[in-house]
Amino acid sequence: MNVAICDDDINGINDLEQKISFYFGSRHIPLNIYKFTSAKDITQSEIPFDVAFLDVELGDDSGIAVGRKLKKKNERTVIFIVTAYDRYLDDAFDLNAFRFFKKPADTQRLFAALDSAAQQLDESFITFIHTKTGEVLKIPAKEIALVEIYGRKTSVVAKSGVYTTALKMSEWKEKLRASYFFSPHSSYIVNLNFVDTYKRSSIMIKCSNETYYVPISAKNQTEFRKRYFLFQSM
Repeated sequence: MNVAICDDDINGINDLEQKISFYFGSRHIPLNIYKFTSAKDITQSEIPFDVAFLDVELGDDSGIAVGRKLKKKNERTVIFIVTAYDRYLDDAFDLNAFRFFKKPADTQRLFAALDSAAQQLDESFITFIHTKTGEVLKIPAKEIALVEIYGRKTSVVAKSGVYTTALKMSEWKEKLRASYFFSPHSSYIVNLNFVDTYKRSSIMIKCSNETYYVPISAKNQTEFRKRYFLFQSM
């Protein structure tokens, strides 16, 4: 999960960073936090942010304006506005900001909001071109069971069928950012919803009456067990 924090107050950044790190760490969700102190730096970044916490006053710019720019670059980015001033509330609603927090952000309310944001990201759609037909497909992320390297292309196994794409595995990892996706091996991404059984070094995936076996690399075996156990308990 790529999370951005933009605030010209370093104490505000540190407070949010600590709470966000605890939230994702307790759920064993991989996290990258990117910290910015100016509107210019965050808007010029090429990182695809999943979530952005924006202070409403950023020098000569505003978090509201920054949020609009981030949404243009990636409409899936969930925006949180953080401020000590209620007068910006209407503008935050116009932006469709996910939550409006007053400093310092209440921990329980923050965690509840992150739960909702994760659910929104989980329910997204994935768009790609099927190389065999040239058709542009739009499939719910939850219906994609497996992505694997297929020669110089990638293969997508979904409820609706099996498709080949020209997308690289690195591009799929950027697209499939929902909490139920995991990469057990550099050549695979699996949807934990489709895991039937697993052993120490392999996973059995079942989708549309077909069975697929996916290896788990030695370095990912412990992390997979943690993630899958947490996934089952939610």
